[in-house]
Amino acid sequence: TGPAVAAVLKVGPGEALAVPSMAARVAVDGDTIEIAAGEYYDCAVWRQNGLTITGPDDPATPAELTDTTCQGKAVFVVGGRGVTIRRLTFARARVADGNGAGIRAEGADLTVADSRFVNNQSAILVADGVAGTLAILDSVFERNGTMRGERCVATLHAAAVQVLRIERSAFLATRACDVVRAGAARVEVLDSRFDDGADGASQRMLSVGGGSLVVR
Repeated sequence: TGPAVAAVLKVGPGEALAVPSMAARVAVDGDTIEIAAGEYYDCAVWRQNGLTITGPDDPATPAELTDTTCQGKAVFVVGGRGVTIRRLTFARARVADGNGAGIRAEGADLTVADSRFVNNQSAILVADGVAGTLAILDSVFERNGTMRGERCVATLHAAAVQVLRIERSAFLATRACDVVRAGAARVEVLDSRFDDGADGASQRMLSVGGGSLVVR
C-alpha cells in the first residue's frame, strides 16, 4: 500500500466523527480537522505531524472544548510536530496536580491562532525538553493561572522552546501566578496586551530566563 493521503475530516453533530477525539484516532499526517460550532465535553491526543485543527469561521458561533482533560494533562495533548490550531476555545481545564492546560505541547513547532483560553489552570503548557517555535497569534487568554500550595502554575509556560512569539494577543484578568513564563532562547511579544485585572492576582506579567527578549 502507498502512503496515506492527507484529507479534511469534519467533526460535529451529524458527522461520522462526532467529537474531536474521534478525529484524533483516525487522522494521518497533514490532515485538516474542521470542528463545527458547539460545546464539546471532550479531549484529544494528537500524535500526527503537520495537522491543522480549526473551528468555525464565525466567532459568534464558536467551537468550545470544556471540562475534560486527557492523560491527566490537557484538553488537547499535542505530540505531533508542526501542528496549527485555529479558532477554538479551551475552557475549565482541571487536573489533580493543578496544571491542567487547554493545550499541552509535547511536539515541536506549534502555532495557535485566533483562539480563546478561559478559566484554565494553565492555558498553554509546553513540556520540558520540547524545542522549536511556539507562536501565539491573535488569541485571548482570560482568567487562567493558579496556585497549588506554593506551586505557581503560569497561564503560558514554555521552558525550553527556541523561539516564543506572541503577536496581537491579550492576557486578561490572570487569576494567579505569572502570565507568561519562558526559558526560550528568544522571546518576542508584539502588539499585545497584558491586564492584571481588578484583583491584581498575577505575580509577573512576563518572566524570561536565559534568552533574548523583544517587546514592541
